[in-house]
Amino acid sequence: MLDVTSQVFGVRFPDDAVIGEERQPLEDFLASLDLTLSLPAPDDLAALPDPSRHEAGLHAIARATVGCDATNQRELGQRCSPTPLTHALLKTDTQRAR
Repeated sequence: MLDVTSQVFGVRFPDDAVIGEERQPLEDFLASLDLTLSLPAPDDLAALPDPSRHEAGLHAIARATVGCDATNQRELGQRCSPTPLTHALLKTDTQRAR
């Protein structure tokens, strides 16, 4: 990697310029499963704006399912983490990129 960056930028980077990656185990990432969370009825969700056609659609779905809009992605992720749907989706295939 350092050889490629040297060619691209024309300078040699020190060995400690490479930042490694360590994946967090799924169990450490997910919040404890909360089975008390309620989901809207399917008909109520179907009545919300389609996010692929309406800018406010994703916010409406987020508010209806986890109680916040999608503006703050960190908060949205924290609120989605304990839901049964999130647990089920992430546990289906932990080797695939998301």
